[in-house]
Amino acid sequence: MRCSPSGCGPATFSALAARFNASRIVARDALRTLEALGIVEIRMGKGGGARIAYGNPRLFAEALAVQLDLTGVSVAEIMDAQRAIETLGAELAAENATAADIEKLRRLLREAEAAIGDLDEFTRLSRDFHRAVAEASHNRVILVQLVSLDMCPGRAAMLPRRRSWRGTSWKFTPSLPT
Repeated sequence: MRCSPSGCGPATFSALAARFNASRIVARDALRTLEALGIVEIRMGKGGGARIAYGNPRLFAEALAVQLDLTGVSVAEIMDAQRAIETLGAELAAENATAADIEKLRRLLREAEAAIGDLDEFTRLSRDFHRAVAEASHNRVILVQLVSLDMCPGRAAMLPRRRSWRGTSWKFTPSLPT
């Protein structure tokens, strides 16, 4: 690794192998494992090598969703967790939302009201609204948890099977602070 006062340059397979007295193949496999985990980024070519990766919340959410699925969490457990996460997210959004966040929420509510007869579009807008509330909380942990629950394969069982919301009796009443 090439280091200077401003930080270290990329680590090459050969440099890491020499530093840890391992073969180049072992160093490459170790770095590929770290890359798959999102810990390092590997670039090939001139100036290439392994660098510490920036955090990737999407990768973390995907990994959490996979682990939840592998542990066999039930739809009821997902819904309980989602309810708890969204409750805290809404509370924090009420405290931390910017004017832009509130406008986005209002826009999503207007679009959802207009799409009430289209199940697929209404479902997408509903998901976007819930995610926008989590984003308005300005808490990345809440957002990542909500996204990971949304990615769980078991959630497909929770989607409505009807093609239209026409005829439903509940009233759509948006109420956000002015």
